[in-house]
Amino acid sequence: MAESHCGNFVRGIVLFFGLIGGAVAQERELVIGTVLPLSGPVSAVGVPFAQATRAYIAQVNAKGGVGGYKLRLIERDDGFKPDQTVEGVKAILREAHPIAFVNIIGAPNNGDLVAQGVLEGNRIPVVGAATAASSVRNLHSPYLFFVRAGVADEAHKIVHQLHTTGIERFGLFHANDAFGKDGLTQVQQALSERKLSLLKVASYEPASVDVKDAVSKLRGDDLQAIIVFGTGAASSKFVETYRKAGGNAMIVASSATSVDVLVKNVGLEAARGTILAQVLPAVSKGVPLVREYLSTMQQYGAEGWKPSSYGMEGFVAAKVLVEGLRRAGAKPTRESLISALSNMRDFDLGGYPIAFGKSKREGSTYVDIGIVGPNGNLIN
Repeated sequence: MAESHCGNFVRGIVLFFGLIGGAVAQERELVIGTVLPLSGPVSAVGVPFAQATRAYIAQVNAKGGVGGYKLRLIERDDGFKPDQTVEGVKAILREAHPIAFVNIIGAPNNGDLVAQGVLEGNRIPVVGAATAASSVRNLHSPYLFFVRAGVADEAHKIVHQLHTTGIERFGLFHANDAFGKDGLTQVQQALSERKLSLLKVASYEPASVDVKDAVSKLRGDDLQAIIVFGTGAASSKFVETYRKAGGNAMIVASSATSVDVLVKNVGLEAARGTILAQVLPAVSKGVPLVREYLSTMQQYGAEGWKPSSYGMEGFVAAKVLVEGLRRAGAKPTRESLISALSNMRDFDLGGYPIAFGKSKREGSTYVDIGIVGPNGNLIN
């Protein structure tokens, strides 16, 4: 009988510590949420973002995680629809209690999270809020951390670069949404500072790629350059249709259009000579950040991944988030993570510095200009 009691006691102790051990193991995990377009018209952007985020987190976990915590990524597909973005974020908050979100794509998608109080109500950050629109950045939300330059930086860099080469007759093609209208405003301001103005402006509805009317409006010999602020799909369609219609003005697209998407959509012949703004170092550059991105994707990326500026941006945001977690203390919380990010003024990712501040949420102002070369590569 005594042995039976003793055995039960020992088994009870083992079970107790097993449960405690299980609870401790469960506590040694940090959940990260991401809601982005894995389907629909912007999946060409969302999929590379997601692939790079998964790969970087897999690499971090393979090396032991962050301070003993393994990272668990939970994804939701929003199809680039703001209402589904909000619902996806709320669902992850309910189900998994994440410490942060990463790589949420789109101006209205991020803007609605702020407008509806989802981020503030949960005091949770989005690292890599992937929109360049001033309308969202000017909300000055303490919970949105941007890792790339904004529309204002791009527009002023494009106008400055072109004007220094003697170009003075500008047209603009833009999406009829917050991002496109912001591009219009910022280009107008940059030209006004040089006592110039847009000669022609045409837009398209963001849910479509119908550019025929815009091409008709922007054709002619009076324009030297056409600046484009639209999605990669619509921008590609514009380049293709404009060139087929005989348009010969220089076309300069914002960073929303990547060289790989452009060449894939329109072919090398039509893409050649198009100028693209970049908010990250070109994949063809040998800077440490690019080498790390390529190495990580080669080892941990999904089958069929391809190098892209979109993937690089997703990679950068994931890397910034992980660095924030490392600086957030032995037991990271949403509050300590926000504080760590806010004090991140010295983080060099390898030729690409990030610097936030107490009320500064734009980590980079880097903008470069490249031209699509004869082999489909981007030449700076």
